[in-house]
Amino acid sequence: MTVPEITKRTVEFETPWFKVLSKNLKGMDPSGKEHQYYAVKPDDYVSILAVTTDNRVILIRQYRPAVEAYVLELPSGHVDKGEAPEASAKRELLEETGYYIEKAELLGCLMPDTGRMANRMWCYFSDNAILSKSSPSGEENIEVITCTIDELTKYICEDKFTHALNLGLVMLAVSKGKLTLAIN
Repeated sequence: MTVPEITKRTVEFETPWFKVLSKNLKGMDPSGKEHQYYAVKPDDYVSILAVTTDNRVILIRQYRPAVEAYVLELPSGHVDKGEAPEASAKRELLEETGYYIEKAELLGCLMPDTGRMANRMWCYFSDNAILSKSSPSGEENIEVITCTIDELTKYICEDKFTHALNLGLVMLAVSKGKLTLAIN
């Protein structure tokens, strides 16, 4: 298979959170006809599966207007311009939860939606999170929750932890031996 040729790229629409891109592609079908394709381009994301020194998983609960519901998530956010993904993961964990880590281990980099999204999600793990003297920023109306790994497993099985990208990070941690889920 040959890679289609992108003959034109245009930013169709832009917000503080994402851009809508238009790409003209040649070689998507045998006729040689040029096709227009659209993609949403947010900044890259980071997400961190952080476990405290007493073996509790750090989660957050917050209201998400896009789905009009409170959801359980892992600490996550955008990679700021000029910031390394690991630094972003550590910053987001501290800002959202008040927990501090020395180092975050990169488990992998996921593509959130290859059909429509043009960004990456950097997935980190740490098993040495400690509550810092500084509290969460408080700017994001976030409830910090810590749970056991068994409780996390229960949340997953009972559809209480349903963020697809966060589930991807949990599975990366399981596949790399960082976490064991006891699913019946």
